[in-house]
Amino acid sequence: MSHSDSNSSTEDGVRARSESCPVYPRQQCPGVRRFSLVLGSLFLAWNVVHAGGNDESRARAAFLEEVFDGPVPAQQRLWLTAAMRNEMSAIVGRPFKLLRVPHWQLGDRCVFVLDEVAKDRPITTGVSVKGGRIERVEILAYRESRGGEVQSEAFVSQFAGAALDRRRRLDQEIDGITGATLSVRALTRQVRLSLYLYGRIKQ
Repeated sequence: MSHSDSNSSTEDGVRARSESCPVYPRQQCPGVRRFSLVLGSLFLAWNVVHAGGNDESRARAAFLEEVFDGPVPAQQRLWLTAAMRNEMSAIVGRPFKLLRVPHWQLGDRCVFVLDEVAKDRPITTGVSVKGGRIERVEILAYRESRGGEVQSEAFVSQFAGAALDRRRRLDQEIDGITGATLSVRALTRQVRLSLYLYGRIKQ
């Protein structure tokens, strides 16, 4: 069926429904109006979700290009053993269920993009590790309604140079932010996980 035929059929369908509602003018037929509202809501929701996804993809691509300062290496995946998942569960304080973790590696630099929930929604963070220490941290997508102060450069720059001690905790103090405690903890867990994963990759 041609495009013009499809339009004609759609118009005929709407007209037929309008004529079946003689009490209402065509533009006020409840069935047609409800269908239009639902269709419009679905279209708007699709646009919002995909726009957000595109923003996150662009932020990740920009982060990778800046960290590697040139061509970005191909994405790799680290398969997690049961023992590794147990150790990672201890770091995040909950069962870690992922079977593999994507990363980008070139020389002694590895970059991880991780999701961690602060209160209700996941925070997506890019973490660059070089030589066993944090090189750079950047929040790529912040979805919580509060605690957005953790996105500031003044806060994330505190992680630079951090490594893990024997208890798999950071070897340097991180100043918190009043009103953003959960987000600070979530970001700290992401940094600790990145350092742990780096150590596993470099074993």
